[in-house]
Amino acid sequence: MEKNTKKFLEQLIAAYHELNAQLEGNIRSANQKFRDQSQEQVYTDEYLQNNLNQTIAQAMTDFLSQAAALNSQAKQHIAAAKEKQSASLAMVDKSPDYAIRVSNALAFLQIEGPEITDATAAQILKEFLGDVEIMQRFRSVIERQKGEKLSDAYGKTTFPLTFGQLEKCEMLMDAMAELENTAEHLFIRKKAETEVEHFKNGVKLYVPMDGYSQQVGELSILEQAGTVEAMAAELIGVVN
Repeated sequence: MEKNTKKFLEQLIAAYHELNAQLEGNIRSANQKFRDQSQEQVYTDEYLQNNLNQTIAQAMTDFLSQAAALNSQAKQHIAAAKEKQSASLAMVDKSPDYAIRVSNALAFLQIEGPEITDATAAQILKEFLGDVEIMQRFRSVIERQKGEKLSDAYGKTTFPLTFGQLEKCEMLMDAMAELENTAEHLFIRKKAETEVEHFKNGVKLYVPMDGYSQQVGELSILEQAGTVEAMAAELIGVVN
């Protein structure tokens, strides 16, 4: 994950808040114009109301378009960072005889059978520790041989010497997937809460407001981005 992902998201969130302020200002200005007595003396309530509705609708259209653009930027940045990080995790020195060495390691594992230990497995597989896909396959082989999952009640590997690095890689990939999921609707949530700006002839005029979920989403994605960056920083020196 790019080290600047959290910073980039902070900038997008700041831009989104600015858009919100502009939307609020536009709507409050339109409401103020609707209340202007000089306008009431010239135009009918119906005309003013229709004009207000059109102004608010246009303001919302502009806001939603720009918010969607910010959301797209967030998703694109995270997707690109995820792809780059995944490629980094998959970087292994694969010489022409790599497939043969994998096959030989598999044979050694099978010779050990169900009694294989973490130390023995780590010795056999030490040259493959950085290959996430291959290590996942080796783990499946050992689990079939032993007839049990290589994890405890908390999901932690019971073969830390062999699969500790793989476990960290998988946790990182899960964290990146969670980050992507949070970004999916980061700036395009429905504005469910509103502040009443003015009453006139029984007509309520509203200023759209973000709900609690927007605040939670922003805090969550920044926390997730920080976690992902820390996890990637810990792994990069080991994997690469």
